[in-house]
Amino acid sequence: MSLGSWNPEDGSESLVYRIEPDVLARCQAFAAAGNWTALPAWEKASLPGNASQMMKLEASQWHQAIEHLEESALLDLVRFFTIAEQMLPHWHGGDKSPVIWIARLLKKRGTPLSRDMVLWIKGNSDNRFLPNGPIL
Repeated sequence: MSLGSWNPEDGSESLVYRIEPDVLARCQAFAAAGNWTALPAWEKASLPGNASQMMKLEASQWHQAIEHLEESALLDLVRFFTIAEQMLPHWHGGDKSPVIWIARLLKKRGTPLSRDMVLWIKGNSDNRFLPNGPIL
């Protein structure tokens, strides 16, 4: 969902995307099923047209949206956003990819990404920032 504001003085508009729990749940369920070849068609049929905006949100927005999720759901989302960034147009997260924020939350909880998961991410992504984010 996008929330917007309009400035009557200069006519400018500002849109802010808010992560919806039901959208995250759909992404998590899709990843759990693992049918990656169906992702482009599923995205068009199952997600709002502006869902790709999730890929550029700040850590604080992601923390609020995912802090209550269990580790298995978070790992499904890591897989989803890694593959979505590779397969879907406009889903490029770069240094703001949700994979980074999820990995940091898992590390903070004391359950960092396994070596196998890190290798899987690197093998399925050309985003040089995954999974740990920018060095500085």
